[in-house]
Amino acid sequence: MKPFTRLAAVFVLTTTLLVVCAGPLLAMDYYVNGSNGDNANSGLSADNAWKTITHAIEAASATEGDPAVINIAPGTYAASTNGERFPLMLKSYLTLSGEDPRTTILDAEYVGGIIKSEDAFDATIASLCLTRGSHDPVIYCCNSFVMINNCHILNNRRASTILADGEDRGPRPRPLLGSLTLRGCTISNNNPGDEGWCIASRGEYVALTVEACAIEGNTAESVISARCPSVIESSAIQGNKASVAVLAATALMRVRRCLIARNCCKTIISATEVSLQDTIVRDNEGDRLLNLEHYSAQFHGCAIESNQVRAELFKSQGEFSWWIYIPNISLYDCLVTGNVSREGAIFKTVDKYVCRFGSGLAQLADSWGSGRIQIRRCSLADNHGGGRGARTAYNESTCGVDESIDIQDCVFSRNSLVLHRYYMYDELWYPWPSSVDHSCLQAEMEGEGNFVADPLFASGPLGDYYLSSVEAGQEADSPCIDAGSTSASITGVSHLTTRTDGAFDADTVDIGYHYSATPPTIDCFVSAGHEPLHPGDTLNASIDIENAGLPQWVDIYAGFILPDGSIFCVTPTGFTTDLVPWAATSLLPAGFASGDIAVFDGLVPGGLPEGPYTFAAALSLTGDFCPIGDIAFAQFALE
Repeated sequence: MKPFTRLAAVFVLTTTLLVVCAGPLLAMDYYVNGSNGDNANSGLSADNAWKTITHAIEAASATEGDPAVINIAPGTYAASTNGERFPLMLKSYLTLSGEDPRTTILDAEYVGGIIKSEDAFDATIASLCLTRGSHDPVIYCCNSFVMINNCHILNNRRASTILADGEDRGPRPRPLLGSLTLRGCTISNNNPGDEGWCIASRGEYVALTVEACAIEGNTAESVISARCPSVIESSAIQGNKASVAVLAATALMRVRRCLIARNCCKTIISATEVSLQDTIVRDNEGDRLLNLEHYSAQFHGCAIESNQVRAELFKSQGEFSWWIYIPNISLYDCLVTGNVSREGAIFKTVDKYVCRFGSGLAQLADSWGSGRIQIRRCSLADNHGGGRGARTAYNESTCGVDESIDIQDCVFSRNSLVLHRYYMYDELWYPWPSSVDHSCLQAEMEGEGNFVADPLFASGPLGDYYLSSVEAGQEADSPCIDAGSTSASITGVSHLTTRTDGAFDADTVDIGYHYSATPPTIDCFVSAGHEPLHPGDTLNASIDIENAGLPQWVDIYAGFILPDGSIFCVTPTGFTTDLVPWAATSLLPAGFASGDIAVFDGLVPGGLPEGPYTFAAALSLTGDFCPIGDIAFAQFALE
């Protein structure tokens, strides 16, 4: 199993353990040990532990005023090992807590589900590995309020992995029928099948929250599905296969600071209403990236890169009713690059009366009827698409929508799709105009401040779509500098930059995407006690990471350069000559400061060549090795 991140153990899991421990500090503690325990014991200490979790749940007393914690010793708990019976029936105000999810394992041996709760309040599952469930959900919560912290949920099959449900049974003491929160969990290699979910809130009044989780390598109908407002935050959703969608929502889904990458599915996001903020959507494949129905989709500060879809990248569809124009797609401060839409436009809106079925001109944006596309301060570059022949159908009673395509302060460059203006008329022959202004375009278009030019992109610390600037060291100034509609402060990007040297955008806003002005940094240190080192001496190599800018997903590399120039990378399992990160897919929150993190702490082995050594460390954008800023070095010698 690929680790979500070793750095997260310093940041995320520390927070998680505080949350886990905060409630049960005054709780009653019980103990289970599958190897040495006995159900005839008192269960009140590790030396008098019970043998099965099943017995512990039945025997433990837990109330709102006196909650309880069942502490589960390392080992494998299964029918074949300690006589465990699944599913475990989780009760209110009870915490099931393992020592470590790598060593405390609940194994259903493909017989059924593992944990079930009905009408449970403030129940917690912590630091456990739940594996080899089958046929029934691994975790099933009905009308319950459950927290899952720092768990590994993997290698389950033939049923939804984590399912929260809610049934209206009359008056309840809380406004929701239930809630499910996952924090700091790894959910990988589960196979619910084409008719199951990996994580789902099936009840309309059952809230779903997913925080700081790694969701990788699962195969399902949908990876995350919610019928109630939900929050997906600081999580990596990678390498999954879904027959319907990675994210599916029939209520508002908020996605913040996430990485959605390398998934293969029909639709990446299928929703009635969705909001993505500071999220990377990269290298996914499917029919569409977004299929929006009825309401709105907002993308703010997102990077949408190198996705390949069969139809449109963004599609919205809904109904036009009494001058309420829905659905809407809005992109603010986004980077949209390298995407391939094989048979359609990048953006498309339709409604039930007026529909557009492709275009022989392969236009970039196609908005008809009540849909609205709004794009502000974005760079759309190197995107490719195709058309399928134009056809239009409309109802004569349908009225036009002013400015159904609304674009401002944007850059369009090197797209095989060209931004065109289209008109549709109702029976009174009123035109439906689009609005484009203060934008750098590939073809002439009427509008204040529009121009056609090469934006002169430059490569910088966080990507390849900065604007060239003489003051930043390039040979020429981009025509997009100071070419926007208003001031940088009014648009809210005066703390961001379009320049490779990180200078803030000031005065008139630069058009196009803005990067974080302060990329994360890394330093490395070697502590040996004396110089030079000899075989058998203790060597400590550590790194220090800071991020004073926006949240950033990174890979962290560390390694040693030998006197002959050969490089050995440090990995979670040892050393390798391959270029492999020490910690992959790590989220650095805004304001993050790690302090010293040990990468290597051990004895210098014998047989190494004498001479100067270098310990090196680097931050990279996730995926291929692409360093952010300078590589850090620390020197030492071996005799």
